Amino acid sequence: MADYSHMAFLDILGYKNYLDTDIKNGTQVFREKMIAAFRVFDGVNQANFSHKAISDSIFISCSDRTAAPELICVLRDVFASFLGQGLLIRGGVSYGEHFQNQTITYSPVLTKAYTLESAVADFPRIMIDRNIADMFPALGSDRTILRTGEYWYLNVVTPENYEALWISARATFESNIEEISKNEKVRIKHRWLQDYLIEVGEIMGLSRKHRYLKTFDVGP
Repeated sequence: MADYSHMAFLDILGYKNYLDTDIKNGTQVFREKMIAAFRVFDGVNQANFSHKAISDSIFISCSDRTAAPELICVLRDVFASFLGQGLLIRGGVSYGEHFQNQTITYSPVLTKAYTLESAVADFPRIMIDRNIADMFPALGSDRTILRTGEYWYLNVVTPENYEALWISARATFESNIEEISKNEKVRIKHRWLQDYLIEVGEIMGLSRKHRYLKTFDVGP
């Protein structure tokens, strides 16, 4: 009999660059940010949601088929915790066959979650597999997950966390503005996060925000 599980695969964006900066400067700034961000798991029920981190990857699994809404809440908190430390994450979540023992891991669902993260997400967002959206239609109807074309992604915004998310997103950009200005791919990720927060905030009737990152730069 096959084992099934919800599986989230998360990637910490810029991990290697942050690590290289610590090594170059002889500091542990990134290490301390990681430690602070991972404290979010202190409040997670480990009996239901197991997690493991290897390098820039985080794996979160849950074998309870009915627990997708709770997993979504965990992922929202994880996203906010990392953003609060100035770190962007990207991910994918799926439900499917997963087998693991002390020797091997056989996990089609992990492969699907990884594919959503690496080939679909593009921006700092967590993609939700369509099979989860189909199993739990209320997630879409109440905007817990949002649709973009044929795909779904996690809406990390709630009325309670919106101000904190906005402040963290703006501070993350402003603290790295010199490096971001040199890399258009990274800049696009920050611009997407800004525009997403503004658009979702307006849809939810939250406080209006002004862009801190313009679409086009104006030269001197």
